[in-house]
Amino acid sequence: MKVLKEANADDIEIIPMHEEEGISAFSFGLKDVIGSFGPEINEIATDSTWKTNAAGYELYAVVAEAGGRALPLAFTFVTTTGSARPGAKDRTLQDVLHWIKVKCLNIKFMLSDKDQLEINAFATVFETAKHQLCYWHAIRYLEQHLAEDCPPAAYDGRKT
Repeated sequence: MKVLKEANADDIEIIPMHEEEGISAFSFGLKDVIGSFGPEINEIATDSTWKTNAAGYELYAVVAEAGGRALPLAFTFVTTTGSARPGAKDRTLQDVLHWIKVKCLNIKFMLSDKDQLEINAFATVFETAKHQLCYWHAIRYLEQHLAEDCPPAAYDGRKT
């Protein structure tokens, strides 16, 4: 947070986060990117890394596509303890998505892997937008399951 607070306020914006016991999070968005492309953005994607540093923070990234370009929009670092209430990370990600929604009014699609937290947060904030599985994750899923050396599940068309 110290580095973010010292950064040029024209470049980044610290995203306001609700505070909650058992969770530590900080987020920032790239103001110039959103300011320049916000109205054009109709598709965002989210992904996360798992415990990227010694402090155990996960990193969530929100990126967009506009004008044939990949655009980083916002980043969130989050960690929880055993005292965090259920859904704490979901609510944290919702804070970030609400910030994006205010600045990007035309979002119609969201791509992600099968991370239920990301899917739930997106559905809560962008009620009418459609969620899709990322193409890379879909192909990977198919390759993994087609490579399994096991018979297919039994199927009986008479059962509903």
